[in-house]
Amino acid sequence: MKRKKVKIKDIAKAAGVSSATVSQALNHPKLVGRETRKKIIEICHDLGYVRRLTSNKRHGNIGVIAESYENLVLGEFFNVVLVGILKAAEKHKVSILLETLKEEGDFPLMVSKNLIDGILILGRMPRNNILTLAQRNIPLLLIEHPIPDIELHTLKSDGKSGMYQATKYLIELGHRRIAFVTGGKPHDPVAAERLDGYRFAMNEANLPILDEYIAEGNFCHPDSSFEATEKILQIKPKVTAIIYSSDSLAYRGYKTIFKHGLKIPKDISVIGFDDIPIPGLIEPIEPDLTTIHVHREKTGEVALERLLEIISSAPEMAYRFTLPVTLVVRGSTGKIRE
Repeated sequence: MKRKKVKIKDIAKAAGVSSATVSQALNHPKLVGRETRKKIIEICHDLGYVRRLTSNKRHGNIGVIAESYENLVLGEFFNVVLVGILKAAEKHKVSILLETLKEEGDFPLMVSKNLIDGILILGRMPRNNILTLAQRNIPLLLIEHPIPDIELHTLKSDGKSGMYQATKYLIELGHRRIAFVTGGKPHDPVAAERLDGYRFAMNEANLPILDEYIAEGNFCHPDSSFEATEKILQIKPKVTAIIYSSDSLAYRGYKTIFKHGLKIPKDISVIGFDDIPIPGLIEPIEPDLTTIHVHREKTGEVALERLLEIISSAPEMAYRFTLPVTLVVRGSTGKIRE
């Protein structure tokens, strides 16, 4: 049976508001109260409401949206992803428009002015902002931060495989008491996936995962690693290795480990994730960090190419693309010495 087409009035009825309020929530989000707007967007998602495109005309522009320009230009990860996007855009002869959405309810000008053919969303973004964009029926692709309960095209690095490789390597070196610093709360999809890889390897080797072995860090606030590492170093008997969910967390972990008079890797081995090089102007951090290499520039190139394919083919189902990662062994890991 063909599904009945959902209309604005259906959304209004379900939300208990007027059709005009629904229209405002979709077209001018900031003019509608936060809770009302959130309710309307969720109902649109639940009922499967998607607006029809007003035109099939191609503009030759792709939008790139992130939470901040600092993250795009000065950050340690997405700045390189953006380089990949720009290189692929030059190859495919499309233009890139950049914009940020710092707050929930913000709406990109490039969308309201109908300037783009598709959107790449870099990293974290408020859920309701993404749902609002999805209602516009413009092809979009999430990069490195999936939303588990929303079917949207997504491309990300294989965090589970990376942390499995890292943990298994430490086990092969003889480590048994291995701690893990997360990148966020348990409901964060990226943090949870990386933790899953660690758990899988530990369980596979029949090694215990004590509650105190797992300390909470935060990708967006890497200084959280100081407290997380401090907690781990208090564990008795002492852990012999720590895996961090990002290089930024790992480098700050170094400081806490050194503060305790411990040596890396003689006393404790350390592994990070992302393979972000230390800028040349900063004093080198030793020993060199064993980490999981993420092909950041390639991520940007592949993301743009996949989005262009999505724009051309208009698939009915959402695709989830996963890019492989590799373990890079350096000086911060060594065999167990007990």
